[in-house]
Amino acid sequence: MNQSFSSRSVNTVSQPLADREDFVDTLMHEKESATQPSPGQGSSDGHSSGSAVRPRNRSVMISSIGVGLAFIVFMIFLAISPPQSQRHLESPLVGKPAPALSATTITGAPFSLGSYSGHFVFVDFFASWCPACVTEQPQLNTFVRQQNHTNGARLVGVIFGDRVSNIRSFLGNEVGKYPVLPDPTGSIALHWGVGNAAEMYLVSPKGQILAKLDGGVTAKELDALIAKAQSTNG
Repeated sequence: MNQSFSSRSVNTVSQPLADREDFVDTLMHEKESATQPSPGQGSSDGHSSGSAVRPRNRSVMISSIGVGLAFIVFMIFLAISPPQSQRHLESPLVGKPAPALSATTITGAPFSLGSYSGHFVFVDFFASWCPACVTEQPQLNTFVRQQNHTNGARLVGVIFGDRVSNIRSFLGNEVGKYPVLPDPTGSIALHWGVGNAAEMYLVSPKGQILAKLDGGVTAKELDALIAKAQSTNG
């Protein structure tokens, strides 16, 4: 009886241990099989993974280089570009007689461009809402004061898409220092080929349009343009 019980006890203990060892061996074998690539697959998967990473790295590097080059080109462009006032805008009127320009100024005085014959004249289309106009207005005021002599150049302002009341507030104490013409219907701007505020024409003493200019000018730049026109046209 005792011998039989002892034999059964050993068998019931040793059998589960053997089963567990077999189970562990099976798990280890399956784990190794899962982690090891199948024949022909390891090199392919490794190559595919590396290829997926390397192109992404190259794309990021190429994009960074592209952005850097674009920034350098932009800075070079700014460095070599002329000031805004010296950037002539295309216009079919350049080289032709200036269109007629006559109206009553915002102070109630009659004006005609012909009255400025013999002078260089800047015809400035401007508005109080125009950032470039706000920037250049003090320079225009300075230019008018400097040119206030017998042979000096003249400035004429034409309101572009704005109210006379706004322009009066915009000019302040400078109202009346030079002619400013209202253009409520936009007909003057249309005849002069103006598409926006802060566009300016330079008219020769003989009434010929010499250039159409972008906004943001300074008094010195306007003086330089006149000097250049005098040396070119005599």
